[in-house]
Amino acid sequence: MVEQKIRCILGKADLEVIKRVKEAVSIPVIGNGDVVDLESSKHMFEYTGVDGVMVARGAMGTPWIFEEILSNKKVNIEYSELRNIILEHIKKAVEYYGEKRAIPEMRKHIAWYLKGLKNSTIIKDEVNRETKKEKVVEIINKYFDELEELEKQI
Repeated sequence: MVEQKIRCILGKADLEVIKRVKEAVSIPVIGNGDVVDLESSKHMFEYTGVDGVMVARGAMGTPWIFEEILSNKKVNIEYSELRNIILEHIKKAVEYYGEKRAIPEMRKHIAWYLKGLKNSTIIKDEVNRETKKEKVVEIINKYFDELEELEKQI
């Protein structure tokens, strides 16, 4: 029992089990686990025959994953779009939670948004030291200005 629980928490989704459940019942089945992008959602649908997929961690930092799955097309997010998404998220979080709670909470979200981008570790470290919305917004804007300038040089 413990081994099974650990596998569920740490392991990969068992698509074979999902497939067998879909084949065994006549009600809609939603596949869940390891859907992190368009390709993994396609694989879930094709391999298991599920009626839908559930996305959880796959949406962290890539909220456009839902658009990709629904349209069955890869969405390319430009730096300017990503900047706007982050800034809007910060704004909404501060409106909802207040600055004191929102800014620390936004640190993990910003890290997910910036994952894999050039020099993002430096920016994440800077953001993690800040407590004020204005300063975080300034760091984000400066970072994306630099990314966009680098992109123009290529």
